[in-house]
Amino acid sequence: MNKKNIKAEKIIVTNNGTLNYYAKEYGEEISKKITIIYNSTFPEPYLKLHTDYNPKPPYNILYTGRIYWPQIRSLKNLIKAIEEIKDIDINLKIYCPNPKDYLEKLGIVETEKIKIFSAPPQKMPQIQTQADILFLPLSWHTKSQKIIDTATPGKLTDYLITNRPILIHAPSSTFLAQYAKENNFALVVDEEDIEKLKNAIKTLLFNLEFAKQIIENAKATFFKNHDANFNALTFQNFFKK
Repeated sequence: MNKKNIKAEKIIVTNNGTLNYYAKEYGEEISKKITIIYNSTFPEPYLKLHTDYNPKPPYNILYTGRIYWPQIRSLKNLIKAIEEIKDIDINLKIYCPNPKDYLEKLGIVETEKIKIFSAPPQKMPQIQTQADILFLPLSWHTKSQKIIDTATPGKLTDYLITNRPILIHAPSSTFLAQYAKENNFALVVDEEDIEKLKNAIKTLLFNLEFAKQIIENAKATFFKNHDANFNALTFQNFFKK
């Protein structure tokens, strides 16, 4: 795309990573047109479900959402890590709208430790706030590194307000990993290293001081950038002359 062909007077993006990408690709003239409005949700359904974080076995790691090329490799890394953990009672619960036969073709099947469910979106606050760890993956060696590097998955917004710790497994080049580190709202494993994933899981389960700190940072990040009560007004004002 040639910047001369971009006729829009205003441009909305959902994060700084995308803004920086467009600025680099198309120059300062385009970047001046950009406004960031972060992915957002309403916190009220989550706030009423908050409970103190105090994990007990059997421990549950949770992934919610569709599974396809942007996250499949990282999700498989987590599955391998969980299968290799023998000293604690832990499992992965996947809530996914994709059919099980599709997941089987990807190599994701139910085992003693891996369980696959489906649930309507309105049930997600209850499901997510009952997890011990929320897993957020982006993969290495995908068909489009630019998409991976600038993505902020929609489920991040939900995860931030759950009062549960987030485990991110994504390349260091991604805005997601950088955003989490800058705001310290998740434990980030930015290498394809199964041992580091296993250690991260145990840190979140057994270092409660650390886990509760990133939970508080996640909620602070949510209310700073992702609250739909505020972002809806920002979106409305965007169209005012």
